[in-house]
Amino acid sequence: RNLVNVMDANYWGNPRNPAVQNFKNRSHRTYGSMPSNDAYQAYSVIQVLKDAIIACNSTDQHAISTCLHRNELHNHLLAQRRPIRFDQRGQNIHSETVLLQVSNPVPKIAYPPFFSEMEPFFGFD
Repeated sequence: RNLVNVMDANYWGNPRNPAVQNFKNRSHRTYGSMPSNDAYQAYSVIQVLKDAIIACNSTDQHAISTCLHRNELHNHLLAQRRPIRFDQRGQNIHSETVLLQVSNPVPKIAYPPFFSEMEPFFGFD
């Protein structure tokens, strides 16, 4: 038996962040659909780069990299409880996985409870 309509993602929007609703609305107006996991990931990366350039007041690659390792980034859409913080390997150490389930036909967070938009209902085929 296989689970259907269930996926996990590190890059998904925090449904309690008003900026996420704004992002969803703009995406729907522009593309006629809700943002995908890839859209959240791309948008988050651009936002992180923007914040790093502003924080270090430079577009120099080394300065941006140094800045990213020294700062926590609070201005993000991701469904994680803490700011983005990069380790020396470039990994976001505060990243959290969310479990999504497709519900008529929009993916919604079913776990963890802190971000849940619906009760988990896992169908089998």
